[in-house]
Amino acid sequence: MRVLAALAWAAVASGCALTARVEVGPTLDTDGALGVEARVRATFGPGDDIGAVTAGVYGAVGGADAPGRELAGGFGGVFGAEGLFDDHSHVHAEVLLGPRSEAGRWLGALGLQLGAGYALLDERGRRRVLFGRPRLGLVLGLDLRVEYVWGEVGDRALFALPVYLALFRS
Repeated sequence: MRVLAALAWAAVASGCALTARVEVGPTLDTDGALGVEARVRATFGPGDDIGAVTAGVYGAVGGADAPGRELAGGFGGVFGAEGLFDDHSHVHAEVLLGPRSEAGRWLGALGLQLGAGYALLDERGRRRVLFGRPRLGLVLGLDLRVEYVWGEVGDRALFALPVYLALFRS
């Protein structure tokens, strides 16, 4: 119960960055299989008006045009950093790690994701001590994701170029 209370406090405390992101885009692996994958992600961590170090989770669903890869999905952890510069330019870099399922077979996945976007909406609030008005925004951007996937069906690299829409609070 104490852990839940600490997480709830971290989520509302001033100085904590929260991001909810939806992304969708094409994938290509080193076996030549093309596909489409969608991901939902939530991250939080200590930050201020211009940047944050974040950790969080993601869930993915998609598939590829290859036997045994028509239905894929996964979940995992995210650790990274993000920043908002000149009030509109959003950049982030993240490391992803988690299991992946393809047609009932579990595989491992380790990846790196880099992205840049533009803040469509950015409401900058004036901060006060403790419960100041947070900065809220909506970002549209493009990512490049490279993952190493391993398991019983062999190893391969997976490349993705998703478009993302992110709602953030800092």
